[in-house]
Amino acid sequence: NKYWTGWFLGDGDSASKYFKQFAKQDANLEEGKLTEFSREMRKWGKELHFKPKKYLQGKGRMIYAGGDDFLGVLYYPNQQISPNKCLEWFYTFKSGIWHQPQRKNISVSVGFVWAGNQVPQRDVLQHCHLAESSAKSTGRDRIAFRILFNSGQYLEWVCPWWLLDKLDREETISNFPQADLPNLIESYHDRDKGKNWTHFYQDVAILKSRHAFSEQSIDIALGLLEIYFHDAWKETIADCDNWWNFYDEHKIQTFTGILGDAKRFKPKYPAQLYLFVLKLDYLASILFFCDYLNKDPQVKEAFNDWVINLAKVGFHLTDNHEQTNQG
Repeated sequence: NKYWTGWFLGDGDSASKYFKQFAKQDANLEEGKLTEFSREMRKWGKELHFKPKKYLQGKGRMIYAGGDDFLGVLYYPNQQISPNKCLEWFYTFKSGIWHQPQRKNISVSVGFVWAGNQVPQRDVLQHCHLAESSAKSTGRDRIAFRILFNSGQYLEWVCPWWLLDKLDREETISNFPQADLPNLIESYHDRDKGKNWTHFYQDVAILKSRHAFSEQSIDIALGLLEIYFHDAWKETIADCDNWWNFYDEHKIQTFTGILGDAKRFKPKYPAQLYLFVLKLDYLASILFFCDYLNKDPQVKEAFNDWVINLAKVGFHLTDNHEQTNQG
């Protein structure tokens, strides 16, 4: 195979948790909801099978694998598909594919791999599984983009759907500063107001080589966002309230944060904090711990890494340097 291709694997999020909340009310209700969901997913699978042009737009194949699982490959039969075409296809994946022909009651996580033409298919599929696991373990309701080079080395960036999918953003971020703004990737501009990601990519490489990123500060990362993205995106990403997942009393995810599930970081809280938090209600305690967590060096390092990986993966998935960035 002389062409790079895009492979993806995904499934619905926390379906069992969603159905368990009904079991507490009525076992028959849980069974009914499960039957209804199975019917919805089979209908979705038929849609994908019988209307490939509507959903794939001639860019490859997607297969419903039963349950809430699916896989696919993005390619053109006799020419190289650009990584940017693959990236753009995912801009409307959640609202335009997953939630069609009718809205699902659960979210979806996907692992996407842009794979070198010399990588064995077995390895590509393994990386698809690993990328999907990254999307799940980070906090679900998101996509992990992985660049898999012929050498076996890879880069990865994970982001919530609302950073890419405008309709999902409208539902998720009610106070977004500018409703008509393009998604995060589309709002990128270089120092000459063009779309060349080399500037961002090189700045990050130079700053990393000088050890400018510190676990004590996110100022450099925020400065890069301010230079290369619209102010509204910089403000939204800098807002700590948008960093963390939130859940309801049934442990169903109600908001998808950029850094995902706070439990990943396991900070060491002082004992007196727990005594104080015991006096707060559920929501207040969550907000308090998140505020404390935002100051944790692990979290600052994770935020810096997220911006660094955005620069690296964004560079490889955009068109401007397609001929030189896929060694």
